[in-house]
Amino acid sequence: MIEESAVKNLAGRYFLREVKPLSLKEFSELYLDKKIEDMGIWRGEVERIFNQYIKKPFPEIVKWTDEGRIREYIREMVIEKVGEPPTHK
Repeated sequence: MIEESAVKNLAGRYFLREVKPLSLKEFSELYLDKKIEDMGIWRGEVERIFNQYIKKPFPEIVKWTDEGRIREYIREMVIEKVGEPPTHK
């Protein structure tokens, strides 16, 4: 596995990469493929996609449609990572 190899090669170093959820505006722009200058103009569209934003707030999953895949990503990449201390070998 690449991750295990990388960890071994880093000789005890640990790098934290923080990926914050998208803002509603950022999500809307990615989801709608439009540059949004004024959220008020797009209010109806934004309200329509709000539930999608709640389910998929990360850039890499904005366009995903498979609910199982989305849940798996959130579980593996977010929920299971919360509170995990770095491993030192």
